[in-house]
Amino acid sequence: MSSSGLLSLIGWTFLPNQIAGWLQSIYYGITIRAGEQRPIPGTQRYVIHRRRIQMIVIVLYLAFTIFEADWQLRREGDFYTTLGVLPNADERAIQSRFRKL
Repeated sequence: MSSSGLLSLIGWTFLPNQIAGWLQSIYYGITIRAGEQRPIPGTQRYVIHRRRIQMIVIVLYLAFTIFEADWQLRREGDFYTTLGVLPNADERAIQSRFRKL
């Protein structure tokens, strides 16, 4: 497994839950007025907030992962560029260039 794949696995394993906890604390710090109690972990309200925040974090992290993979694929180029032929080249030209590699 490449180091990038390992980092991605670690990221998907630990980051969403950790960031959801931080965001929930920030959310309660912003939305709960002074003197009011924060929802106690395990209560219905706390669980609903945690679930929603965690879904948002996972969707955003998934979007970032897809964007990063797309960017990396675009940076590497395509097979036509690697072979040095035009994208509309016929099959014979592509096979010829491939054999020369």
